[in-house]
Amino acid sequence: METSTFLPKIPIRRTGLVFLVSISTLIACTSQNDKIHILSGAEGSTYEQIGQRISASSKLADTPYVSNDHSKGSIDNLQQLLNYKTDFALIQLDVASDAMKKGQIQAVAVLANEYLHVIVRKESHIQNFLDLKGKKVADGQIGSGTQYTATSFFKASNIHVYEEPANLKESFDKLLSKKVEAVFYVGPAGTNQVIKKYLTENPGLQILPLQSSLINYMTVQFPESYQSATIPTGTYSVLPVQPSSDVTTVVTPTALVTRPDVDKSQVNLTTWAILATSRQYTPFYPQLSVGDAKVLMRKGLFYIHPGAQLAFEQGDPRIAWLSYLKENKPLQAATIMFSMTSLIGYLIRRWRKERSAELIKSTRKTINELRANLVENPQKTLDNIEELRQQHRFKLIDGAISSEIYEQIERMTQILAEECRKLRDQQHEKAVQNTLILLDDWQNKFKLDPIAAEEQLLLAEANYRQMLLSGQVDIQTYILIKQLIKK
Repeated sequence: METSTFLPKIPIRRTGLVFLVSISTLIACTSQNDKIHILSGAEGSTYEQIGQRISASSKLADTPYVSNDHSKGSIDNLQQLLNYKTDFALIQLDVASDAMKKGQIQAVAVLANEYLHVIVRKESHIQNFLDLKGKKVADGQIGSGTQYTATSFFKASNIHVYEEPANLKESFDKLLSKKVEAVFYVGPAGTNQVIKKYLTENPGLQILPLQSSLINYMTVQFPESYQSATIPTGTYSVLPVQPSSDVTTVVTPTALVTRPDVDKSQVNLTTWAILATSRQYTPFYPQLSVGDAKVLMRKGLFYIHPGAQLAFEQGDPRIAWLSYLKENKPLQAATIMFSMTSLIGYLIRRWRKERSAELIKSTRKTINELRANLVENPQKTLDNIEELRQQHRFKLIDGAISSEIYEQIERMTQILAEECRKLRDQQHEKAVQNTLILLDDWQNKFKLDPIAAEEQLLLAEANYRQMLLSGQVDIQTYILIKQLIKK
């Protein structure tokens, strides 16, 4: 679809009002006196390192200063954020999921991918996650994201363990002294120096791979929180090789989050500071070294603060006009900058609205075309509609469409998908019933004319084979019918 290139006419009175509002907004946005507090994690933790980089980002991008405050971890951060004791916090998305769904918090940016590590002694002969049933495990400090994730996996696996909260060093000491059977850690792969030290110095330790059934269950039930992942061979040590082979596990993103009521301009500038210096977060999010930060840092986020969304879409509106500000021309700079920003923002919103309308129109047309083949081949129609739904899901994850448009399209496709399943099941039942009638008729004819009856049965089997090839019956129905005929 081609978009219009002309500029819309904006009334002078409205433009003047925008100028006045813009001036006051600029003063608020460019103020360097306000300090932004961000809860990170315990001293020496990965979260503290990320928090230090956010503080550095604020200095490099010349935005309000960010104070990196210590905490006990994700759960503690969430509680303090909800209790208005801070405005920003680093939290694992599995910890934040429920609060985000309730509209209590919103995301700013994804800053790391955290892998679930389950570390055991090789001599313990623990082969999979279920073998931990009834064992003592060290699952992180109270209030940490590691403890939350571990507890979630115990609940999902329906196993009981004896949990012993401890920091990472204490956890490994207990593991080596056989006071616990496993150590849990959730964090970026290969960056934690404590894990690297213990795995290197103790080749009798290993990272336990998760069985595929557990990974599939968690990623299907909680797609906003977990994705399947692999910790590659040698991530922590080359000699000895740790891990000695690829370890299958899950990963949960870590995001900077805030509350919906936090000032939009403050969130906007903080987000832009992170985006502008995205390469310094590569130790925790390696894909940032080669990928597009604007895509990667909001990947998988469904609940984004409007201020952060503005930074992802429009970047930093101050950059082109910094020279004006430094030359003591704030009024002129504010007028030009915000008039252009308002105009560009209007055009972007208008373009997105037209693109969304076109997407809905094309989806409705595709659904009508698929429905035309519904009676003839419901299974093929169902496969096509599921493929279409998957395409829309990828667009949502990539930020190409809004959650509102995605939900509207999903309702449209879901209706057809249900019709396909219902008709497919009806055709299945009808094919089986027809086969039973055919067999009764065949038995009667067999007594009178066995040869003719046998030819009729072979003809029926050939017809069902043709129906299978044309997609009129699925393979399960065909196998059932063939078994009935053979009997």
